[in-house]
Amino acid sequence: MSMPHLYLKCASCNEEWSLGSLVGRSSYQLPDGSLAQLHKTLSWCNSCGCYSPVEKMESKESLHTKLGSLFVDASEAEKFIHPLILFIFKIFGKKACERLRDIQREVSENQASLKMLSSRKSPPKCLNCGSTDISHKSAFEPPEYHPNCGGEVTRHESNDLRIIYRLQHRIYDVEGHFLHLKES
Repeated sequence: MSMPHLYLKCASCNEEWSLGSLVGRSSYQLPDGSLAQLHKTLSWCNSCGCYSPVEKMESKESLHTKLGSLFVDASEAEKFIHPLILFIFKIFGKKACERLRDIQREVSENQASLKMLSSRKSPPKCLNCGSTDISHKSAFEPPEYHPNCGGEVTRHESNDLRIIYRLQHRIYDVEGHFLHLKES
């Protein structure tokens, strides 16, 4: 997958940090084997001494709101599937079924996220080194200042450089420790 090169740059010392570490899917694997989506953002890690991908924890309230919305979406998608199912397969084909399958996957991931939050004991971590000595402010929330020199950090996109990423699905345990890469 080719994407424009996105990076953060300090206006004072000109240090740069790539946003490539945010590309790809990450999940928590619960003890029962189910997967919950791991949200990540770029924040300062004091142990790494740079901007690194860190866990971005969702609140239980946010997950409950998402689940409510997904159940409404699912009932809307089912309206297109139940009546005259053969006719719909011929006319609408896979789109309605794919949408329902996507919603069902999102519901199960959000339910798994609620389980994960209930069993989680540690605070958010740096996904590179595992340290909890991180800034809890995302680098995307302006204004952002470089902890080393105090210069303003801004987001940039290179117009003449595109990067091909090999998308990976990284699996972590419920405490945020890396387990393995999942085969696609």
